[in-house]
Amino acid sequence: PREGPKPGSGAVFGKLSELLFVDAIRAYLETQSAQNGWTAGLKDRTVSRALALIHRNPDAEWTLESLARAVGVSRTALADHFTRSTGAAPMQYLSQWRLRLAADSLGYTDRAIMVIAEAAGFGSVAAFTRAFKREFGVAPAAWRRGRGDSGARAQSPS
Repeated sequence: PREGPKPGSGAVFGKLSELLFVDAIRAYLETQSAQNGWTAGLKDRTVSRALALIHRNPDAEWTLESLARAVGVSRTALADHFTRSTGAAPMQYLSQWRLRLAADSLGYTDRAIMVIAEAAGFGSVAAFTRAFKREFGVAPAAWRRGRGDSGARAQSPS
């Protein structure tokens, strides 16, 4: 008889690796001493849902009202849970996340700054440039020149 992988073993190993990954993330989160940041937000069911929506669809026209409705809580409850868990208000977090995605796009694509600004939710390049400089200390064009090949990628705001 031939010894080797049995039918379905690939699927079993795939699911097992997913379970181990989730368990590792849970263990990591339990050992974190940080009280704020997006990882702290994952511990709160309300904040976790809001983070998932923001990360899944960052270019949606989110308002505090629409995000709270999508999560199934009041605006006050969402703002309270979110700020307590992450250290940032929901709309502040969304803005920071969009700017980080824009920074990533500036470094790894040739898309026009105007297109990136619109995708980040800004109505003008000037408003985008001001917000970008406030967040990163440099203008988008300078970021693009200095970060294009650095290997840096957007990470969730902490």
